[in-house]
Amino acid sequence: MKDVWLQNNRRVFLTGAVLPGCILAITAFVAAGLVPGVDFAWIQMIASCVALLAAVMVIALIWQASRPRIAFEDGHVLVYLRMAAPVRVPLEVVEAFLLGQGRTGLTGKQLQNAQVRTVVIRLAEKAESWH
Repeated sequence: MKDVWLQNNRRVFLTGAVLPGCILAITAFVAAGLVPGVDFAWIQMIASCVALLAAVMVIALIWQASRPRIAFEDGHVLVYLRMAAPVRVPLEVVEAFLLGQGRTGLTGKQLQNAQVRTVVIRLAEKAESWH
């Protein structure tokens, strides 16, 4: 059984799903032929492709919102860093979790000096294969 230690910021992912969700709704109506005056097959075909792409984006964002950042399962700390399977670190190797603050690394005048909270996982020095 997986025990979630740190959850994603779901608001970011779900806010990001609003625009693709609106695009999905609009293009689905056009593709289904429910919009009066749009009876060209090629327009419906393009709307179908855009609706499919928007649906994939919405599903991916909802899936990302449901995944934790850090979890524990069967003696391993699961660290979700990428879209693929999580990195499984044995609990014996983990010494501490440190909270910190750092720069975002984003470009732009407003975001250049913005600060974000960070979580640093300290690993044991003797576990050289994990460094």
